Amino acid sequence: RRLEYAAVGDTTNTAARLEAMTADASHDILLSDATRAALTRPAPFALNSIGDLEMRGRVGRVTVWAPAPASAEPA
Repeated sequence: RRLEYAAVGDTTNTAARLEAMTADASHDILLSDATRAALTRPAPFALNSIGDLEMRGRVGRVTVWAPAPASAEPA
């Protein structure tokens, strides 16, 4: 017997779209606000808000964050 698994759903789609958005951004990594909220406090690294961006397949905007330069204080 062979089992197959797949990662599907809103979380997977959001992650894929954030990854695709890095091609047009000046950042290598983008995080959703939900991921930022799940980070331990204090955050292990500083984050800068990129803003509330439209994302294909989503109703409303998504707040997007990116890691700050290494010299910045954690958010």
